[in-house]
Amino acid sequence: MSSPDGTQCVLLTPTLAAQCGYSMESDPWGNTRIYTSLMGCFVDNKDSGASHGIWKMTFFTPEPVVMVPREAEQAGYSAMTTSNRLIMRSPYNTPETFSEDVAGIPMEVFKVSVYNKAEIASPLLGGVLFTESVISWYIPRRMTPLMDGTFRIVEMHMGINGQRLDRSQMAARGYTLSTTDFHIVAEIPVGSPDGYYKSHAPEYQYYVTYTVEPMLEVLWRADGTQDDIKYKVLFPITTPLMPRPPHPKRVACSSDTKHFYVRVKYGSQDRNFETAVGMRQLTPDLAKAYKLQENRTHLILRVPYNAQDSNFELVSSVSIQARLDIVLWEPNNQWVLGDLSLACSFPLMTTKCYPNGTITAVAVKLESVPSLVPSQLTLKDRSCRPVFSNDRFAHFSFSADSCGTRLKLHHKSNWFHFYNPVFTKGSLWLPQIRCCPSPLIYVVLYRCAIKSYPHP
Repeated sequence: MSSPDGTQCVLLTPTLAAQCGYSMESDPWGNTRIYTSLMGCFVDNKDSGASHGIWKMTFFTPEPVVMVPREAEQAGYSAMTTSNRLIMRSPYNTPETFSEDVAGIPMEVFKVSVYNKAEIASPLLGGVLFTESVISWYIPRRMTPLMDGTFRIVEMHMGINGQRLDRSQMAARGYTLSTTDFHIVAEIPVGSPDGYYKSHAPEYQYYVTYTVEPMLEVLWRADGTQDDIKYKVLFPITTPLMPRPPHPKRVACSSDTKHFYVRVKYGSQDRNFETAVGMRQLTPDLAKAYKLQENRTHLILRVPYNAQDSNFELVSSVSIQARLDIVLWEPNNQWVLGDLSLACSFPLMTTKCYPNGTITAVAVKLESVPSLVPSQLTLKDRSCRPVFSNDRFAHFSFSADSCGTRLKLHHKSNWFHFYNPVFTKGSLWLPQIRCCPSPLIYVVLYRCAIKSYPHP
């Protein structure tokens, strides 16, 4: 801090700042506010009237203690007077301050006389009630350490961070300022835009606190006189720890004949979470492939049932059961916010029989046989291999009289049934998908049925 004439720099220690009318505060994002009194120690005031000397001061603790200005300064106090102002400053918890209960609210009182009796300061120590949604700040309606006799409230204003708010600004933020028989009550919604949240994790449990700094200005006037008392207080408030187990508010899934639909409604973490589909993190490219849609409140994914990130669990001649796993997590602490698996059946004709005697079949790699290679599958005739395959499917096309296909006539129903199993690694055919200990057995039995009509 530079002196008014610019000839020297003074280091402002916390003790000197409290004595001289300076304060500073910062939020978690590094935004800093510095408060300076217009009657500070190093302020050159030209229009406040001539300076007047102070002969002595009497502090009431509540017992009287007399000091000359030098003694008061050495004790950490500051006193300044002009023709129309008297400024007194005191740090908290000094020997000459004392606690007093005012309308049920604990207050630290600094009471001093300079020339004549002038009780000048009464900082608040408490008077705050909390709920999950509202902060209620109680201030005594009649500040007994500051006034004797009967006074009425002439003006009353609320502000934030030292800036007064008008009624429309208060209404927009949901703030209220009211009076009861004994108190002035300011109510502030938890989470209002003028404050901020801070995260805490005692014993690895997630909590938050909310901090806001309201201001109150009150002007009292004595009945029948023009004697005024003006009171202004900036009062930082921090809520107690509030548990906030991180979670998405809701995760919902559905499906149609070809797709899974995943809808995530944002919860306590807003959009501050990552998403894994199957074993892969949802990257911008993957989000584009899965038709990601999102807004301020939720996101939606559309994932094909045969996508790389789904798992096949069961297959029959007319359907396939697929499962999609979704995991949501908080990236900073790696907390799992949601873990969901959705299994649905989708229509899939694994065998088709055509009038010209052609049979087509699809073999599916299931999650239960992770080492299966679809391209290595064959029909009963080991020379009949897939006409197309990838890492999940093998497609066969063969005629009813080839590839070892068996024909069986069911006399009671007059149906011809054509059978052909799918083999891998020399296993015997079985009428179902089966996974056995080594050597691996994977067999699918395909069957077509054709109606037999007797000759006339």
